[in-house]
Amino acid sequence: MGSFENKSRFVFLGYFAALGAALLGGLLPSVSKPLLNIVNPLLFTTIVTFAPAVLFTPISLQSRENKHIRKQGYAILAASAVASGLVAPYIYFVGLRESTASDAALLGNGEMVFTVLIATMFFGERLGRKGYLALMLLAFGIVAVITGLQFSSTTLDFTAPGHILILAATFLWGVDNNVTSAITERVDVARIIQIKALISGAGLFTIAFLLHELVVRSLSDLIYVFIFGVFIFSGTAFLSIQSLKRLGPITTTIVFPLTSVFGLIFAYVLLREEITFLQIGSVIVILFGIYILTRPGSVIREGINLEQI
Repeated sequence: MGSFENKSRFVFLGYFAALGAALLGGLLPSVSKPLLNIVNPLLFTTIVTFAPAVLFTPISLQSRENKHIRKQGYAILAASAVASGLVAPYIYFVGLRESTASDAALLGNGEMVFTVLIATMFFGERLGRKGYLALMLLAFGIVAVITGLQFSSTTLDFTAPGHILILAATFLWGVDNNVTSAITERVDVARIIQIKALISGAGLFTIAFLLHELVVRSLSDLIYVFIFGVFIFSGTAFLSIQSLKRLGPITTTIVFPLTSVFGLIFAYVLLREEITFLQIGSVIVILFGIYILTRPGSVIREGINLEQI
């Protein structure tokens, strides 16, 4: 009985973490938009990416959960950090430059599809019938929120160079979701965030330095951005990885469309952007899809052997 209660609490905290990550993820655009008007975008990204390393390095040094991890485990984590934190954003933005914003937003949801496919093929997870129904509802809801069901003539042209690059980026993020979820069985969440932030932050700092993008108007601007990185970006990263650890990559990634819901709410409250009836209807579809996902049998986790990590 105690084991069942502990497992239920473990899963409940996973959903709570996913909800919190989606809440902070929805808050990110509305809060960061004004800051981007005072700080160069590349420098802004460098600071907020590196900020979690400052917060979680002391916590990681106190942890005892990392002593059984092998060197290749850290190598895998480092490679995943480079792919998801440096390569993926770069090719995404190059692809975005060659695509329309609506197409890019739609194609960006390839992360959810790739996460499910990779988890099914290599990481011991799969969707049940209810899970596939939830996935279809979520896909429709996301598409409706992003596009308003108005598509450009290039939307379904997956051979366009810009589209290929965006899909390649979402593939790397899908791989990272699965790798991170698997690594959490051996490595403390704080250590994962620390390593990813150090690698990504150092890489972005080097790029910003070489491009002479480290110029700021005042120290207070840097402080504002750093605080944003510590509280909002670090919180999102921590809760996301906690959710991956407790729910697995499929459930976590499919729950994340709640970010779109919170994003609409914060955009309306903070930026006074208009919300349409179609978007409200799409939110209802997304919420119903997530409800189905929480039902027993929606996602089956069989697990994988991590002895090699």
